[in-house]
Amino acid sequence: MKSLKKNFGSLDLDFMNEYSDEKIYEIFLSHKGFGVKTVSCVLIFALGRDAFPVDTHVHRILNRLGIVKTSSPEKTFEAVKDIIPKGKKYEMHSNLIKFGRNICKAKNPLCSICFLYKMCEFPDKGIYRKRKIDPNEIKENNFIILENLV
Repeated sequence: MKSLKKNFGSLDLDFMNEYSDEKIYEIFLSHKGFGVKTVSCVLIFALGRDAFPVDTHVHRILNRLGIVKTSSPEKTFEAVKDIIPKGKKYEMHSNLIKFGRNICKAKNPLCSICFLYKMCEFPDKGIYRKRKIDPNEIKENNFIILENLV
């Protein structure tokens, strides 16, 4: 943060409104501690841009569905950043996170109630489809801290 303040005079991001998304990625990624997910979050939540942050939920779901075959969220970001329709990236991002928290969980996914089951390429989906679900597992976790700021 100190280097950003030194280079730009403040930590206010308003001046970045004149920069392209590519320039903003270039600026932030040149500083230690910033990755594409963080920069994408800055673009979407702080600057209101059409960006697509990829976290572990998004990465897991896109791989399970066979949309990508990647080994990291960063590689998933590169694979999908240009294929999501303009104006839909925020909605896609937040819905995938909610889906990942509620249904397509990392551990013990709820395959038996998943509406994408037939499309899914997750190798273990049959095992989880047969698993008896504890009713306490079915709860909505739709809290996204920055969702109402966009």
